[in-house]
Amino acid sequence: MMSDNISEVIPVKNEEAKIMQCLEAVFSQSLKPHEVLVVDGHSTDRTVERAREFPARVVYEDYGTVGGARQVGVLSAESGIVAFTDADCVPEKNWLEDVVKEFDEGIVGVGCGIKNDDDLVAISVVVPVYNGEKTIKKTIEALLSQKTEKKYEIIIVDDGSTDNTPNIIKKYPIKTITQKNAGPAAARNIGWKASSGKIVAFTDSDCVPIPDWIEAISKHFNDPAIGGVGGTYKMENIGNILATYIGEDIKFRHDRLGKEIEAVGTFSVAFRKNLLERVGGFDETYKKATAEDFDLCFAIRKTGHKIIYEPNAIVGHYHKESFLKYIKSQFWFSVWRIYLYDKYKCMAKGDRYTPITTLIQVPVTLLFLLSLVLGVFIEKLFIISIFLVGVLLMLTIPFISYEIRKNPLIAVIGVFMQFIRNIIWAVGFVGGLVNLFYLKFEKCKKRRRGKEHVIKLVDSTT
Repeated sequence: MMSDNISEVIPVKNEEAKIMQCLEAVFSQSLKPHEVLVVDGHSTDRTVERAREFPARVVYEDYGTVGGARQVGVLSAESGIVAFTDADCVPEKNWLEDVVKEFDEGIVGVGCGIKNDDDLVAISVVVPVYNGEKTIKKTIEALLSQKTEKKYEIIIVDDGSTDNTPNIIKKYPIKTITQKNAGPAAARNIGWKASSGKIVAFTDSDCVPIPDWIEAISKHFNDPAIGGVGGTYKMENIGNILATYIGEDIKFRHDRLGKEIEAVGTFSVAFRKNLLERVGGFDETYKKATAEDFDLCFAIRKTGHKIIYEPNAIVGHYHKESFLKYIKSQFWFSVWRIYLYDKYKCMAKGDRYTPITTLIQVPVTLLFLLSLVLGVFIEKLFIISIFLVGVLLMLTIPFISYEIRKNPLIAVIGVFMQFIRNIIWAVGFVGGLVNLFYLKFEKCKKRRRGKEHVIKLVDSTT
């Protein structure tokens, strides 16, 4: 059977994640079709945009039914044989070849079987990755080696990597979705929307889950009140002083968490899929890994569900070893916290991970910088700046007390690092106010354009 005599038709509506998986499988077939027709029922999400990332022809249907969409596909097809699959299906590599080889004289159609994994997968693990060639192999192999009786799937979302990441990923028997670079929030959204499990777990491409991670992160969901479960870190790059400080700072915060928490990072977390659907997933306004995880946690808690901390849900993590990269990450962290707290004003008073004693360091540092600058003109203000330095040093005492017996060097370094971090946070706070103003300004412009468009439509009909 010649492949230039086969058209493949895929009806779809609002399946932006699943259509990508389907098309990746279709274009990886051992027998390539002459054409692939995506028949769209006027999707309101990014389904058509995703489909056009592939060499598929997009046509539209107005019937509003799958049968009508298939009929449009048949009428639009250029080949003598039309093969059908659905957007939520992932054809196996030899699917098309196995179907068409059954055609013979007198045979007008061939049906095939289906593997329904949706009812079997208990948990889906989503990992976004961008240029993660140094660590993604360890992440995948750790996930494939989980000690669990639960059926689980691994979904890697390649966020437009330009290094060797795609070649590494394709060596493993896992689901892979590729998108143009849009940030980790968008990548995670694509991943969970393509998942089959009722529970969706997230980790990062620089994390190495321990063998019992899936068991630990999923065991609490028998309680219907639990909407999310978060875990913790252990260090992978032991020996680097900066990485050790970062790891100890996080451990210090995690050791002070109780059972129920307000939020946790996506390095080790799981949510009910129906809650992700209910709140819309991650806010894709966040283009960097900053506060999108806390944003989602706050949204899920607003549904009335709890988020709890499970200290045994551990992932190894490669903390930053570059001082410049660390400073840069802390700057963007501070910038986007302003957007987060403007969106969830009630959380601006702090939470268990970021208590008020941490948050007040930003205004204290701003006052310190202001008094230092003005002290050039008003000498007495230098005294205030010295007093404020004393306040900032006092606020580091809990960490120093926690660390001094374990690692005196890190305790001393911590004083310096937290002072530098406070300055970066203060600068980021100012940048965050500018960013928030810009985002609101752009939002107003879009609303204004929308109103003008409606007025023009009304005028054209009168």
